Amino acid sequence: CTELQAHAAAEDKLFYAVLRQSDADQAQLLQARLEHEQMRTLLARLGACVDDEEEWREHFLRLKALVEVHVAEEESE
Repeated sequence: CTELQAHAAAEDKLFYAVLRQSDADQAQLLQARLEHEQMRTLLARLGACVDDEEEWREHFLRLKALVEVHVAEEESE
């Protein structure tokens, strides 16, 4: 999880910051930033539900799907 958090933070700080200053598609940037916020929220929920395996699994599967979509979008750009 810490690798995912570090990756999202680095993208936000370095990559997206530069793109915000350019003529890049601002709607795509907003979508990516929203996805990062959703990832952070789901990671926090994962950490908070250590005693509830079903809830943890639900959050994990949502996070996995979100990351897969995010990566696919980035690779296609």
